[in-house]
Amino acid sequence: MKHGLGRTLGRSGRIIRETEREADALGGAVMLDAGFDPVRGAAILQHLGGGDLGLDLFAAHDSVGKRIAAMRALVSSRTPR
Repeated sequence: MKHGLGRTLGRSGRIIRETEREADALGGAVMLDAGFDPVRGAAILQHLGGGDLGLDLFAAHDSVGKRIAAMRALVSSRTPR
């Protein structure tokens, strides 16, 4: 959509999702620094009803699967090789 509410919602949705990704990354880093497993923490979302509902257009967060993958990537990037 080029004009109107649809355009605003699309842009706002992207900004909100990016902010939520940044918050997840910060939370994951804090968990790692505190000695906790952020991948396990993100996986708990599936048990709390954070499953994927197919409503990506209105979702403030990425899917649970993407959030778990992001935590795995964070752990991998902070693990000494």
